[in-house]
Amino acid sequence: MQPLALKITTSFLTYLVISLIYLPLPVKSTAASLGAQDCLRHTGKVKVKEFFSTLLEKKQPGTLDLGDEVSALITPWPKDDEQVARLVVRDGNKEVASVQDYLFTTCFRLEAGPARYWIIEGWNGAAHGGYRHHYFCRRIAGEPMRFLGTIKVGDRRTEATFSQENIRCRNSQPFVRYDDDRFAYFETSFAQSSAMFFPKFYRLTPKGLVLDNRAFPAEYRREIARIEAEIRSTAAQMPTKPERIGSGTDLDVWLLARTIHYLVLREDKQAWESLELDVARYFKTKKGLGEWQRKIRSKMSEAPY
Repeated sequence: MQPLALKITTSFLTYLVISLIYLPLPVKSTAASLGAQDCLRHTGKVKVKEFFSTLLEKKQPGTLDLGDEVSALITPWPKDDEQVARLVVRDGNKEVASVQDYLFTTCFRLEAGPARYWIIEGWNGAAHGGYRHHYFCRRIAGEPMRFLGTIKVGDRRTEATFSQENIRCRNSQPFVRYDDDRFAYFETSFAQSSAMFFPKFYRLTPKGLVLDNRAFPAEYRREIARIEAEIRSTAAQMPTKPERIGSGTDLDVWLLARTIHYLVLREDKQAWESLELDVARYFKTKKGLGEWQRKIRSKMSEAPY
């Protein structure tokens, strides 16, 4: 028979071990632990396209309620040969701003604490990448609404959209994610060139939209790892080495995609060295490499990244 003191000590140690096993871990104050919905929520949408179609059929303007005393005065194409529609956002009776597009499809609603956001989706008529999102915000109830700016959607799909998947959170700050499609049709078809699109992230504040791609390095590194696998797989399936880069092969596309992602990360040295190394590895000659580097630099300089 065990002494009472030993029984108590054994029981206490057992309790302590079990307690430590089930003790909840401390919550880290990082983006990984803070869900996107905690700092920015997608709260609904207003269908604009059907209303626009009715106005177009009647050939007259009309007003659509967007919620919270915000409305849109939409004027369809004034003439059949002048196919540009105008949308004026009004906060009560006050005009906030007007935007123009071929047509308007949807108004998305977002909330971030007391701030309310409206995203007007427009389309310029292009077959690919023709969607734009016009951002409006009211910081708190009672304050006037303001226009924040326009983002080119650059979507890989034929129709754009906005959902919780577009939302990111970093250090309690809301961000919105889009695709940058500046390399659309670059030396290839649209379908192939979509592999060269890269994510772009805007910090969303009541004062404006701030491009900040370097806030999400992990997303670029995951994509680089995926592209590396595609490079190896594509090269392994080629019966012979291509003569030069820039001849329209799938390998061209993947090498360019990796280079772009490294450049967005501001790892320029790695971008160019890895490109040169794989051109030497997978192609018969280095012909065309210098020309490609010039074209890539030119494209990247067209807009901030």
